Amino acid sequence: MPGASTLAYATKPGRNVVRDLTYSLTQTAPVRLKSGAAVQLTSFHQGGVVDPEVDAFGAGASRNGLKYRYYAPKKSLRPARSKAPLILFLHGGGEGGWSKASNNDLPLLANRGALAFATTESQQIFKGAYVVAPLKICWDPVAR
Repeated sequence: MPGASTLAYATKPGRNVVRDLTYSLTQTAPVRLKSGAAVQLTSFHQGGVVDPEVDAFGAGASRNGLKYRYYAPKKSLRPARSKAPLILFLHGGGEGGWSKASNNDLPLLANRGALAFATTESQQIFKGAYVVAPLKICWDPVAR
C-alpha cells in the first residue's frame, strides 16, 4: 500500500490517529534454509512493533491523570554531584492522542520531536538530560 504507515493525519478532527494495517503475504517460492532444505511456510505471525528509540522512554501518569512519556539519561553522562536538565517537549495538537489509547506513544511517534532529545548526540550536548512529553487528551474517537 503506498504511504502505508501506522499513523495517519485525520483532517477531522485535525490530529494523528493510529491505523490498523492488514498484511497479506503470498509465498511464491520455497524458502531455502542454510542446509539447502526447502520450506513451505504455512503460517505467519507478526510480533509487536519494536522501536528502540520509543522503547527507551518510560510511561507514567500524574495524580490528576495526565499521561506522559519520559526519558531518563544515563548517569555516566553527568558530572558528579551535578543536576541534570529537564526538557519538556510540548508537542502540537496532532500528537495529542485520545483517552482510550492503551499507550501514549503519539507525542513520540507523530513527529519524533521528543525522540531527538534522547539521541546519543543530544544527550552528549546536554551531558544527560531528562525528557518529558505530556499527552494532552483532546479527542476520543469512541465517544464521537
